[in-house]
Amino acid sequence: MNFSKDQVYKKSFSVNCRGRKLQIDNTKIMGVLNVTPNSFSDGGDFLEPELAIEKIDKMTAEGADIIDIGGESTHPDSVPISDVEELKRLTPILERLDFDKGPLFSVDTRKPTVTREVLKAGVHIVNDINGFTDEEMIDSVLGTNVALLVMCPGKVKEIYPPTKKSNIEDSVHAFFESKLAELKNKGLGSIIIDPGIGFDKSKYENIKLVNELGKFKDFNVPVAIGISRKGFIGSITNEEIPRDRLIGSIVTETFAAANGANIIRTHDVKHSLQGLNMLNSLINNYKENTN
Repeated sequence: MNFSKDQVYKKSFSVNCRGRKLQIDNTKIMGVLNVTPNSFSDGGDFLEPELAIEKIDKMTAEGADIIDIGGESTHPDSVPISDVEELKRLTPILERLDFDKGPLFSVDTRKPTVTREVLKAGVHIVNDINGFTDEEMIDSVLGTNVALLVMCPGKVKEIYPPTKKSNIEDSVHAFFESKLAELKNKGLGSIIIDPGIGFDKSKYENIKLVNELGKFKDFNVPVAIGISRKGFIGSITNEEIPRDRLIGSIVTETFAAANGANIIRTHDVKHSLQGLNMLNSLINNYKENTN
């Protein structure tokens, strides 16, 4: 597949994140920090606030534009936790962050009560894996000027059956078409969308979505994608342990960036940025030397 520079950066965006701007002129990096005992890849690694802050500092130094902090695991075998427990994990970290400079901070939560509390702390972005399908989640962000990362939920095929069995992108597109209209009607305009790689989707459907990212550009909002260390990469590369899926992750992330992703959500900030830098250099040098 041949990529042109125009394919990589189809459009620039400026997203208002509670008074700070996320200026997207090239693909941005969102570093992942899970402060949980049971996340599929780094569960238990950063439960201690000191270790979490060290990881934030490391990802910042490596070039993360955004850091996404999650206090509840959402893999299929996980058990939901209470609002109190989720906040107990998040609060000691949020209390130590500088929200006025450095990377933007996002919290990955699907709970309205947690959302209200992290917004009081100063968080710039709320990342909801349920795609703000809960009306109370929408109410919790009204009037806050927070940016929303709206992920297509896992059960999307049940809500919006695809025109053909293989056309998962039809279902995802239908969800975003409806949800973005609803959010904008409520005055919520700082929106980023995420097709939800790995959530109730087959290996083929995940691959199809990465290939069809361009179909979501007509919404005129940034597209984020979370591929890092996910199961479909392990099934292709025969790597059972998530940490061993680095090369497969970087290749897929770089392909996604070339195919239109504006934000890459990753566990491996340094290596993901290396992949993007190589992509940019290859394309720019090729064009400069063939014009």
